[in-house]
Amino acid sequence: MKARRFLGWSLVVGVVVVMAGAAAPGAATGPVPYPNRERERPGQRHDAPTVATAPQAAPDTGYPCTGDGVYLYDDINYGGACLKWTADDPELGDDGFHDRTSSIRFVGSFAGGRYKATLYEHHSYTGASTTFTADDPWLGDDAIGNDRADSIRIETVPFCDLVSEIPKAECEALVAFYNRTFGPYWINRSGWLATYTPCSTPWYGVTCGGGRVTGLHLVNNGLAGTLPDNLGNLAALKGLSLPYNQLTGSLPASLGDLASLEYLFLTLNRLTGGIPTTLGKLGKLRTLNLEENELSGSIPDSLGNLTSLFELDLHSNQLTGSIPPSLGYLSNLKELHVNDNDLTGPIPDSLGNLTPITCTGSGGKRNHRRHSRHIEQPGQPTDALAL
Repeated sequence: MKARRFLGWSLVVGVVVVMAGAAAPGAATGPVPYPNRERERPGQRHDAPTVATAPQAAPDTGYPCTGDGVYLYDDINYGGACLKWTADDPELGDDGFHDRTSSIRFVGSFAGGRYKATLYEHHSYTGASTTFTADDPWLGDDAIGNDRADSIRIETVPFCDLVSEIPKAECEALVAFYNRTFGPYWINRSGWLATYTPCSTPWYGVTCGGGRVTGLHLVNNGLAGTLPDNLGNLAALKGLSLPYNQLTGSLPASLGDLASLEYLFLTLNRLTGGIPTTLGKLGKLRTLNLEENELSGSIPDSLGNLTSLFELDLHSNQLTGSIPPSLGYLSNLKELHVNDNDLTGPIPDSLGNLTPITCTGSGGKRNHRRHSRHIEQPGQPTDALAL
């Protein structure tokens, strides 16, 4: 009886085990699937299941990017993750953007062509490269191609490379003039370095003709500082008028390169040093007005070469020596002012060639009084000689 009871129990248990391993009626047959996990790699341990992870985004992408800078996107048409650069970076991999760039955009102050960005195939600015100055929605048609950039260099485009209305050398002369004379503090600086069109949307005081700078007129405009050496690159300049300012320093010798210059007004500044002998090369000059500065030294004999000169005004400076006889051969001269200097010696007989002539000498130390005076325009008749 005990044995039968044991066998019966064993039979029941056996049935339970079999039923537990059997498929339910109507269920599909086949192996039981494993839980979802990544394919095991060679050498991977088998004592723990592999947990699937989501793809890692570029660290701190800040997408969408904000603020001024050069934006790089990891998808075409400015899509996907985005990172912003404002300076060189020799290794984009440090920012999670190694071989991921597919489009580029210039934003804010970096737009408008003022900056250029060069993408390099390898780190440290090596390998194939492409330079961009404007947005590009797909790098695939460039030398750098999609998903290849590994370093970036950002540079400022020289201002005058973007100016097409005048020669680059003339643009550079204007920019140097603006910077050397404290342009940001001028009374009126409208247009200066704010546009790339100094002629069609004119910079204040600049006149143009035939794609060249022909006039620079900034009267009583708060100019200070010194005149740049490359001012002589304004080869088509006909008029340079900068009176009633606070210019200091010496007159650049390059003024003698202004072969088209017809009048030069630098009245009532604080210019020092000597009068450049190179001014004698200005064969078209009709008016030379340097009165009421602090110029010293002698009057250059070369001024006698200015055969077109109509007016010469050097009064109230610190000039020394004698009046050069060569001035007496300026057949077109109608007005000469050299009073209130420290000149010595007799008046040259050659000045008698200038008719009509009026001698009103004023010897001794210069008169330091500074006063306003109307500035005659080229061609205005005058017939006085003041000594």
